Amino acid sequence: MPLNAEQESKKHFEMHKRIEEKNNVAQVKPDWITDQQWAANPNIYHWERSRKAMQYNEQSTPVTYEQAVEQERRNRIMRGEDPKVYDDFLNKRK
Repeated sequence: MPLNAEQESKKHFEMHKRIEEKNNVAQVKPDWITDQQWAANPNIYHWERSRKAMQYNEQSTPVTYEQAVEQERRNRIMRGEDPKVYDDFLNKRK
């Protein structure tokens, strides 16, 4: 019998809770994490992922308007939409 959305959500939450409890067994707070951050989430894996994501964002070059338009156009084509509709929308905005 399939689970409803609430049961599925509860099952998912419990699974993550067990994983976090397992990961929290012998974690030591690194000095680059503040006490307040550690109190909010004492999971070294979470903070390492967050730190790597922030470093990646800092090192990434900003996306230009043209790049964003082209990416959106490719996404719409992949979804099977007519690119002419998007082009018409952009032309109306100018």
